[in-house]
Amino acid sequence: MANNVSEKNHNQHEEQATSSLDNHSPESSTATREAEAQNPAVPTEETASTATVTELQQALAQAHEDLAVANEKCLRIHAEFDNFRKRTAQERITLIETAGGKLLEQFLPLLDDFERALDAVNEEQPSVAKGIQLIHEKMIQFLAQANVQAMPIEAGSDFNPELHEAISKTAVSDKALQHKIIHVATKGYMLKDKVLRYAKVIIGE
Repeated sequence: MANNVSEKNHNQHEEQATSSLDNHSPESSTATREAEAQNPAVPTEETASTATVTELQQALAQAHEDLAVANEKCLRIHAEFDNFRKRTAQERITLIETAGGKLLEQFLPLLDDFERALDAVNEEQPSVAKGIQLIHEKMIQFLAQANVQAMPIEAGSDFNPELHEAISKTAVSDKALQHKIIHVATKGYMLKDKVLRYAKVIIGE
């Protein structure tokens, strides 16, 4: 009986040894090496380095995008400020040029009276008219320095409601003069490109 048990144990040891040898056979080793070649283990440091480079590339791309947005915003602000500066400068110039508009407008009736007096003096006292003429010229120069000019209007000119004020109408025999300016009752004046005073005129009908 003991001999049978001993023999049985011996057979089991032989089977285990054979199985162990089969697991370490050349074919098994070759399959293991092929599997390792197909799926090589990636070092941990190399994986971390690749991830870091990817993050840096993404951060750089985001930085370029942020810089482009900032540059566009800066250019827009600069353009808006430049427009504001030009507009403010123009408004200041316009204000300076037109600041005395009311005063100049009040001066014009005095000039009208002076010119009527000058016409009378020219007819009655030609010798006195020369001195008064010099004063009149200085008054005109004063207005010119203030950018005030009389409207150039001649008889037969077209009536322009943006520049002229029709105070009356008169019958005309010449049809070509209908709706035309026949007479200027009061001169009109411009302050640069703006009407300081409308010309009062009589038109034909």
